[in-house]
Amino acid sequence: MDRLGDFAVRDVVDFAFCPRIIYFRYVIRRGKERTPKMQMGARVHGEFSKNSRRRRLVEGLPKLRRRYGINLHSRRYGMNTRIDCVLVDDERGCAYPVEFKSTTKPRVLYKTHRYQVVMQALIVEEVTGMTVPCGYLKYLTDNSLTRVATTRKIREEVTEAVREMEEIIKNERIPGPTPYKKRCVNCFHFDHCRRM
Repeated sequence: MDRLGDFAVRDVVDFAFCPRIIYFRYVIRRGKERTPKMQMGARVHGEFSKNSRRRRLVEGLPKLRRRYGINLHSRRYGMNTRIDCVLVDDERGCAYPVEFKSTTKPRVLYKTHRYQVVMQALIVEEVTGMTVPCGYLKYLTDNSLTRVATTRKIREEVTEAVREMEEIIKNERIPGPTPYKKRCVNCFHFDHCRRM
């Protein structure tokens, strides 16, 4: 949470990765970790902004008005976000968040990537009043694109994740660890978590 008590969309992503991250970060205040993958992603995002390689990055996306580096705040969800790009279709009253990823497209779409785009879609809808039928993930390494539909089911999953995050903090309850042990290998909280 930031100084105003708001979450960031990054927290929803971390919750989808492992719910215990929220407990460590906000209940026992172990801080925000920067894993090697996160550092690489930040570097690529920095290079993107600095070198203005936008033309290549938006290949394959609908040809709509684009706004880059948008900071938004949701009162409804108590959430802040910085969206890499928002495509705006003024004629239809629709918007589409686009998230750039510094990796290749995975064989199966990661839950963390899907939750990030859908949470951003919910915030865009709230702030702009526009409809967000889908969002996009643009994978920079192989220049591939994935469309993420914002169905009722995935919206409910994401809002339930936010509710669970709030409950973890309110009740100071440690959730179970991720069932995927490969995720623990480079986790900032690994040593502390395995002793619990």
